[in-house]
Amino acid sequence: MIVRPIYNILLLPDVSYYFRKEFFADFAEEPIEAGTQILFVFLKHEINEGTEISPDDLCPVGISARVEAPGEEDTIQVRTLERIDITGASVENGQLTAETSIRPEVEDISEEEEKELFNRLRAALLKFVQGYQWGLWARGFILQRKNIYDMASALSDYLNLTAEEKYAI
Repeated sequence: MIVRPIYNILLLPDVSYYFRKEFFADFAEEPIEAGTQILFVFLKHEINEGTEISPDDLCPVGISARVEAPGEEDTIQVRTLERIDITGASVENGQLTAETSIRPEVEDISEEEEKELFNRLRAALLKFVQGYQWGLWARGFILQRKNIYDMASALSDYLNLTAEEKYAI
C-alpha cells in the first residue's frame, strides 16, 4: 500500500483521477500496477519539499483508492473508494504509517436528491457554456462527469476554495 500525503487537492469517493507517476515516486516501495492500494492522507498545511512530515501535520480523515491502470506514458489512473478515519499515525525512517478504519457516510441528502441536484447542476453548466467560443469543448468536459462528486472534483480548481474548505466536503 502506498501512503501519499496531499495538500489542497479535492479528492472525493467514487471518482477517477489521473496522476503523473512521479507524484508517487518517493512513496512507492514497489512498482505501481493495477490493483495497488493507496491511502491519501490530507495535510493540515503545506509542507516544503524535503521537510519530514510529523503526525501533527495530518488531518484525521483521508481517502482510500486503488490504481485502475498505469498509463502507457507517465500517468496513472486512480479510482477513489471510501473516506477513511486515520489514527495512530507515525513516521519511521521517512515512511508514514497509520491505523485506518472506514468512515461512515453521512446521509445528508438522499440518493434521489443527489441525482436531481447533479442533473440540475449539469444542465445549468451546459446552458452557461453554450454562448462561448470554447463552449463545445466545455460541453464535452461537463458531459463526462458521472456524479456530483466527480463534478465537484473536476471544477474544484475554478471554485476558489481553500484547502480547509476542500477537506470539509
